[in-house]
Amino acid sequence: MKKILKGAGVLLILTVMVFSSIAVIAETTNKPMSELGEQSRSNLPIKNDPPYPGQAIIWNNGDPDFVNGLSCTRVGIPGLSELADDFHTDKDYIIKQLVWETVDDTSYLWDSFGDVIIYQYTPYGPGFEIVNLSHVENSREYLGEQFSRPWYRYTIDLAAQGEQFILTAGDYYILLRPYSAGTDGQSFWLTSPAPPGNTSECYFRSTFFGFPDWTEATSCWGAAYDVNFKIIGDVKNKEINKPIMNFFQNHPNLFPILRYLLGL
Repeated sequence: MKKILKGAGVLLILTVMVFSSIAVIAETTNKPMSELGEQSRSNLPIKNDPPYPGQAIIWNNGDPDFVNGLSCTRVGIPGLSELADDFHTDKDYIIKQLVWETVDDTSYLWDSFGDVIIYQYTPYGPGFEIVNLSHVENSREYLGEQFSRPWYRYTIDLAAQGEQFILTAGDYYILLRPYSAGTDGQSFWLTSPAPPGNTSECYFRSTFFGFPDWTEATSCWGAAYDVNFKIIGDVKNKEINKPIMNFFQNHPNLFPILRYLLGL
């Protein structure tokens, strides 16, 4: 379902362990994810990002630093946990593809769909929704193991689904999350170092975990986390203007005629 508005989970595994009734505790190896991350940062995995032919990476919020993973999922244990981080565009862009990396509990039953939500930027966290794409298809690629969990790259190809949209130049927050087809486990969005131009830490919201309103990462976990993601697309109208320019370059004699007919 696509909703464009006109006018414009989180907790660390340590926090999850507080809820003794949650069956996922056995998967934490009795350590918070920050400790597991400290052990792995000295030997970060080497991976190759896929090419994006004919498109540009509009915004890169950094590769995972494996310091932590923050719950952001629909269904699963918390029912609904939301995480949003900020980004900036200096031009009007057609948004075609979105990519982010997670570690998921082995009990997390991915069902091939997810959410994309773009929010107005405010100094106090996400504002009103500008774009809301719910239940869009996504793909998942297994990359290895981190934090004793499978590590995945999720991709939502908006253009292939006819769901691409235009964002004007400005500052925004973005939420990306997969769906679970079950009632157990979580998907943890991997943290990343903040890139230049990123002006805010990420924000979290989950009634289940005691944060019914958007709350900055520092207040939730004691650290100003950012999360990894890439926004891929093209400059607005490039697809239209380029063929027109190519036509006149291949038929230079037609341009004076067109100018005469238009009275230019």
